[in-house]
Amino acid sequence: MHRFFVPQLYNETMTIEGVDARHISKVLRMQPGAQLQLVSDDGVSALAEITAIDSECVTVHCLEKLAESHEPAVRLILAQGLAKGEKMEFIIQKAVEMGAYSVVPVAMEHSVVRLDGAKAAKKVERWQKIAESAAKQSKRDIIPKVQPVQTMAQMLAANDCATKIIAYECEDKKSLKA
Repeated sequence: MHRFFVPQLYNETMTIEGVDARHISKVLRMQPGAQLQLVSDDGVSALAEITAIDSECVTVHCLEKLAESHEPAVRLILAQGLAKGEKMEFIIQKAVEMGAYSVVPVAMEHSVVRLDGAKAAKKVERWQKIAESAAKQSKRDIIPKVQPVQTMAQMLAANDCATKIIAYECEDKKSLKA
């Protein structure tokens, strides 16, 4: 069953607009009476039935709230050094599919990739769309946020986590379990 994120609070009657509405009407060719799943901004998942449809707006009536959660119990924030080419997109996609709560692109000191303000903002926007697509495919209840590109110091200061694990290829004394 197709799943869509609706940028509004849960209500009995909701509307899907924009790209998702065009996808439902033109690509999937759904008709009134067809059912789909939706997730509202407040995290409520619901089974809904299409009541009215056109290429710009799809109106749905919620039939029932879905109780099952597709979110892991642990909130994992992945801080990822900027990678070349399409590798960063692939990393974000897989991280979201595996349950990451958020992804922080980190501009490392010795990284080859350098992003300035405008270019970085455009990349983050693209990565956010990839995160949304991966969240739909893996039936997540949230769209994980791809944060703006940060330095290592900014990332460590901004993300106040109880446990921070840094993967280091030369570590030979301490295991992940330890």
